[in-house]
Amino acid sequence: MFAVSLLMFVTNTVKGPEEGPYASALMNFARALADAGGTWFVELVTRWRGALHSGRLVDQAGQNWFRTIQAKTLLPHDPAPLLPDGQPGATGSLQQFASMIEHQVSVLTTADIFLLMAALCGVYIFVTVLLPVRTTPHASC
Repeated sequence: MFAVSLLMFVTNTVKGPEEGPYASALMNFARALADAGGTWFVELVTRWRGALHSGRLVDQAGQNWFRTIQAKTLLPHDPAPLLPDGQPGATGSLQQFASMIEHQVSVLTTADIFLLMAALCGVYIFVTVLLPVRTTPHASC
């Protein structure tokens, strides 16, 4: 959406073929900058929200440790991670519990990114509707 509105902005102001290279440079520079900036922004949000979700999920597991060790299973086919004496419930149960937490963190982080992208698309739609100056086609002489 950003590229289309930028392309409309750049090409609507070109008055002749001699201005074509300048319009192309303006368009490609902004697009290349937005590609790098967008990648940086998504990675930043992934890092921040991933750390937040990871901390909160591990904190909840720690606060509810009694239910965790007393649970028959976390999922029907998974063993409880710990026994009441603090020993692992089965071979690899703690690693499986950690991978389940990691999977949930990635799901929550991905959901946050999609929500953020939907909000940005809404802003870009609003800006695209309000800002562009549309030129009307005219017959060439």
